[in-house]
Amino acid sequence: MMTISCAVAGVLTFGMYGATNPAGAVVFAVLYGFASGSIFALISPVFVALSTDQSEIGLRQGVALFVSGLAALIGPPIAGALVSADGGGFKYAIAFSGAPLVNCRLRVVPY
Repeated sequence: MMTISCAVAGVLTFGMYGATNPAGAVVFAVLYGFASGSIFALISPVFVALSTDQSEIGLRQGVALFVSGLAALIGPPIAGALVSADGGGFKYAIAFSGAPLVNCRLRVVPY
């Protein structure tokens, strides 16, 4: 299920190129909200499935959320620099956001 969620979110992120009017932006926001929400909801069950001992679950989740926190801290300034490099456009920032989701889809392999 996680691979499907990552794939849908990645495709929708690159689909943001087609949202050229307000109605398209609203449709994108609603669909992407469902896709990204499922990714966040499935993070904990993935750690439970990967852990052989219950004492490992908290450590695995803590390390993963630490890495996610660093990404949330570093990502926005990079995206802002990409928007500036594109002359105020979002072409590079969309690719910067969509590539990790597609990478997630390629790397998360179910057992």
